[in-house]
Amino acid sequence: MLKYCDKRYETLVLTTLNPEFYTSFGFRKLEEYVFKIRWYSQSGNDGFRILNFDDAKDLKLLHRLLETRIPVSKIVGVVKEKALFCANEGSRPLYYAEDLDLIACMEIKDTQLHLFDIVATQICPLKEIIERIPQTIEEVTIYFSPELLDAGDIGAFPHAFDETVLMARGKFAAEGEKFMLPRSARC
Repeated sequence: MLKYCDKRYETLVLTTLNPEFYTSFGFRKLEEYVFKIRWYSQSGNDGFRILNFDDAKDLKLLHRLLETRIPVSKIVGVVKEKALFCANEGSRPLYYAEDLDLIACMEIKDTQLHLFDIVATQICPLKEIIERIPQTIEEVTIYFSPELLDAGDIGAFPHAFDETVLMARGKFAAEGEKFMLPRSARC
């Protein structure tokens, strides 16, 4: 399989709980980072709705945005991964903001926003996303490189997503940068 892939791809990536198994095949560990920022917002308006996968219009909207999305980051971002996105995110709520034409993969716990991915044709500032959340947000944790969110001073901290390790074989352009592969693209 590796001979086949080497002829077609410059880089192979995977995520695993057992990185030692893959090192003998030329894969190496890449350090990932989670990004955190303190945020002081009062309750916003209710600008998101949960997509309904039983509704043909919502399915069409999801497919349209997945087919036309831009990468969530210029450091590490993915496109054209519709099947993987649906496998990873299809059992979770997906939040749609109609006025932004944006799907957010997110969870809110108390006053903490966990942002895992954004599917849109244009990435908007973090402030615009938070303004559409109908509760107070005091801290934001971002699980992808946040440079396009225009959010100011965000701290980066080494992090193993769900205890998995990201590994690469071949050239990896973002090696040495602070980044995280979005949850929706992990395999």
